Amino acid sequence: LKADTQDRTFSIDASAYYIDWNDIQLSTVINGNNTIINAGAARIKGAELVLIARPESGVTISGAFAFNDGEVKAANAALGAAKGDRLPNTAHVTATVSADYVLRSHAATPSVGTTLRYIGDRTNGFAANPGNPQYQLPDYILVDLRAGFELGSIDVHAYVANLFDQRGQLSAQTFQTAFGGPAQIAIVRPRSIGVNISTKF
Repeated sequence: LKADTQDRTFSIDASAYYIDWNDIQLSTVINGNNTIINAGAARIKGAELVLIARPESGVTISGAFAFNDGEVKAANAALGAAKGDRLPNTAHVTATVSADYVLRSHAATPSVGTTLRYIGDRTNGFAANPGNPQYQLPDYILVDLRAGFELGSIDVHAYVANLFDQRGQLSAQTFQTAFGGPAQIAIVRPRSIGVNISTKF
């Protein structure tokens, strides 16, 4: 479903889906080696919603929300998966909310904006997999800021990504933990501050 109000101050984009996936392939670790194996069938239900509001000139507020519920439909000994286990590396809930303001009446067209992102908790694998023990990746929230202006054909934009320097966990490799070693965790980029300068020609 996609719709706009007549004056386009409000937009909505909504969808729902059901996937019955046969012969899905998933990554796992066997004898310390990363490999892709046949995992049988999976069932995925989900929904996505995007809302955009433009309450006045230069102001845009948007939100994107998603729900995903995926599970394997049969047990798989090689994966250590039981029937109904959640698919790995998939958050049940994600959300992004943004707000931007552009002063178009000014010659320099100054702008400011912010984005908040939420990623729900995930697992890296299945509970009964001895070669790749299950690890819970916690949920996290990131906040970004931005501001900019134009000087003729030159655009100057400053940004702060990951304002609060969160250590959100993206993925995990745990095959070493089966031998008493550490889990290897990939994290989001730490707080970053920068300036982008571009021109048109």
